[in-house]
Amino acid sequence: MLINRIHVLSATLCISILWAPVGAVAEISADRMPVLIQTHGLATPDGIEVAPSPPRPVGLRGVVSKTANTPEHLIDELVSTAYSQDEHAMAITAKEDKYKSKFHRTVAKVSDLAQFMTAYKGFQASSEAADVILDEKQKLKSRAAVDWVKQKQHDELHCKVVSGLMQIASGLGMSDISKRQQNVDAGVKQLTVLVGAKDANRALTEMTSWAAWVEANRSLTVQEPLSVLKLDSAAKKLLELSLQNDDVVLETRTKLHKYNHHGKLMQGTAKVVNTTLSAAMFTPTIISPAAQILLVAFLMSTGGPEEAKLLKELYLDRRIECRFKMINQESTQAVNNYNVASITGNAVLSQFCHMTANKLAGKKVFCKVVSVDDAFGIASQPSQPLSKASKKTEDVGMTQNGSSAL
Repeated sequence: MLINRIHVLSATLCISILWAPVGAVAEISADRMPVLIQTHGLATPDGIEVAPSPPRPVGLRGVVSKTANTPEHLIDELVSTAYSQDEHAMAITAKEDKYKSKFHRTVAKVSDLAQFMTAYKGFQASSEAADVILDEKQKLKSRAAVDWVKQKQHDELHCKVVSGLMQIASGLGMSDISKRQQNVDAGVKQLTVLVGAKDANRALTEMTSWAAWVEANRSLTVQEPLSVLKLDSAAKKLLELSLQNDDVVLETRTKLHKYNHHGKLMQGTAKVVNTTLSAAMFTPTIISPAAQILLVAFLMSTGGPEEAKLLKELYLDRRIECRFKMINQESTQAVNNYNVASITGNAVLSQFCHMTANKLAGKKVFCKVVSVDDAFGIASQPSQPLSKASKKTEDVGMTQNGSSAL
């Protein structure tokens, strides 16, 4: 019995001695956190490339990885930088902060009601509407006006940034050294005007690293150029899907639906109330001021006078219009330059067009758009992309982020 106890005690002592180094290694491993190194080196389409780590002692589980921007994220960053450097950005931001305050929102409602009761603004409403339609004057007199002007500036800069990066991608994918440098310089020049030389050179560095990854991972499958009808069909389909996916368009439509999604009961009630109270206002009794107060209360509860609503709807319409122009331009560029890349074998330009289209319409949309047969509308087998990057590309909305993103 004593011998058995001695054996058990000896075994326990041996196990405790052997377990001590393992426990120490486990503590080191638990305290070890993954390390991210910022670099402008090669990057995968997701923006992260796991670098091979050097030999390390057993038990250490630290991870070393590299991060770099993909063109999708680069577009959003450059648009934000370009907007912050725009000469009108400070004035727009100041007006935006002003009209967002509760005080100025209350003042705007009182002003609309005073205009309805007294028409003290004269021809101001019709004059402002004409300026908006003709785009002759951009007066930041309301929150709706500020939202429209801000989005217009953002969308115009977005198109220029995408064009500049696409020009750089086109040059980086060329085999001819002289043409390559000429196209890259043209793209960098456009970005320099928008964001400055420092950010333009940084964009070139990241695009060069990304282009090297695309060239290293390009497929042997050669893309076939699109026919005339197929090219037209792909551009229209991409535009349609982009409009359905765009956050700014969806938000603007939601705001407009507040005005046209009234039920028949509500519409009938508004007609009866407005007619009855307006007639009662002309009576020479105490009913007249009471009717005025009730009419004002009813208008406030339904969003304000119709004149003010129409002006807000006009600004929302212009927001959809300028957004449509941006999406139409970029989707057309993506399809047309994809066709050029297919003809010339430019893998970098082809992959950038994939990313631009997927950013507009959603993940993996572009492969479906260009796979539609030209003349008969029969779906054919989608062609394999020139790079594996299109299979992993994430759709990044505009933060606007919009971006962005719109």
